[in-house]
Amino acid sequence: MAEKTKSKLPPRRDGLAYLVGSFLYHIGFQTEYTFVKIARTILRIILSVAHIFKWIWATIITHAKPFFMSVTQELFAPWRQAVSGFKNIREVMAQEREGGGSAIKEGKAYLARGVKLYKGTLQRALAYLLPLAALAMLVFTVASVLNTTYALAVNFNGERLGFIENEKVYSDAMALVRSRIKANTTDREFDIDTVLNITSVSKEALSTKTQLADAMIKASGNDVTEGVGYMLDGVLIGATTESSAVNAVLEAAKAPLLDASRPDMRVEFIRALTVQSGVYFTDTIESAKTIIDKLNGQAPYTAADGTQQTGNLLAAKQIERVTIERAVPYEKIKQNDNTLKWGTEVVSQEGAEGLERATQDITYIGGLQVSTQDIEVVTLSEAVPEITLYGVQSAYGEAGDIGTGDLIWPVPDYTGVSRGKSYYHRGLDITAKSGTPIVAADNGIVEFAGNGSGSANWSYGNYVHIDHGNGMTTLYGHMTAVNCQTGQYVRKGDVIGFVGSTGVSTGNHCHFEVLVNKALQDPYNYVQRPS
Repeated sequence: MAEKTKSKLPPRRDGLAYLVGSFLYHIGFQTEYTFVKIARTILRIILSVAHIFKWIWATIITHAKPFFMSVTQELFAPWRQAVSGFKNIREVMAQEREGGGSAIKEGKAYLARGVKLYKGTLQRALAYLLPLAALAMLVFTVASVLNTTYALAVNFNGERLGFIENEKVYSDAMALVRSRIKANTTDREFDIDTVLNITSVSKEALSTKTQLADAMIKASGNDVTEGVGYMLDGVLIGATTESSAVNAVLEAAKAPLLDASRPDMRVEFIRALTVQSGVYFTDTIESAKTIIDKLNGQAPYTAADGTQQTGNLLAAKQIERVTIERAVPYEKIKQNDNTLKWGTEVVSQEGAEGLERATQDITYIGGLQVSTQDIEVVTLSEAVPEITLYGVQSAYGEAGDIGTGDLIWPVPDYTGVSRGKSYYHRGLDITAKSGTPIVAADNGIVEFAGNGSGSANWSYGNYVHIDHGNGMTTLYGHMTAVNCQTGQYVRKGDVIGFVGSTGVSTGNHCHFEVLVNKALQDPYNYVQRPS
């Protein structure tokens, strides 16, 4: 019996699997084809750009190369010809010398013929070289001017005392000279007739105010002496030629405060006491003992204001330089968001402290820290601000800023309170004349404005209830009339009604309540009665 074979039927084209497979095939094919087209387009663009640059470069080379070759030839041709000419001159002179003729005469004649013959070539070369030489000269001139230091030359009786940067240096030098005059022993006024001229010098030639002061004193014709001056707050208290003895006293005053275990600590005098070497008038020179007596308070000195004072000028302080790392507080930023419900707070970005390294000078007097000064601060990481979003969208529409939490007295200019908050009373009764304006204690949305009859708040008569956000609300009762409407946004200080005696009331007053998260609060914890 013959075996039956199953016929192979073509796949069905109406099945779900076929449709899905066909769909995915077309998607894949189209995606691949799209990428191929994009790649071909990018390649064509790159080739086109490359072709354009190649054409530009070829054009430049085609036209620029002959130009530069021509210029180069024009510049170097005279020199090549000159070298060749001098070589020929030597050969001609040698031949003339061998023939018994005049070598020098023949050489001069050959040179004259060469100059005449190549005169045009030389002129063309100079046409290029002269502008280049002019440009080089301009660059050199500008550089010289920029590097030149203009100064004032100080002259006295034909003698050059020095060069200074500006007139302030001269004024400071004059002040320094006058400070070296001992005011408590002489009435002499120092004056020197100098002439200032503008000139140019090197920066190294400029004089400092101290150098100029020394030169002026020497040139004054007065009897002067090299010495060391001791200045307090910029005023000379004495000068001496015996500075080693005075300096020993200064160092001895600092010695007890020096601490070898703290190498970053230095010792300075509390008062601004400085030492200045220089030229002084001889009549200002004093003995070391006299200056030491002034320093330790046993003799008077002339203060900056011209008065005679005494006091211990050797009191010292310790200054320790330290390096610390410290946190940098982050900024708290508040932003209104009209997509959030009124009074809602959402932290959209958490704050993070930054970090900085600070080099500080810490000052101690008598072992006690008296001050800290930052010398250098380096930021190691920036602080990240905290950003809080405040909802300003109410059921009545978009509102403004939420309450600040800092309430103001609701009845300006009236401070009388007939009754405060207690177990039996919900708030303050602020007495005032009928019709006196009542203002909103803070920004907020009016939750209710009208008469409370028929509700749980019937006893308030005409009243206003304001939501300030963040869970805080305020209530203003017994108004003769309200001046706002439910849903209205009011700002701190806006008039919302007028004092009256509606509802359960025995006289004109404003009943004022403060609630936080619906819990009654003592209003005195949030408002301050005007003085």
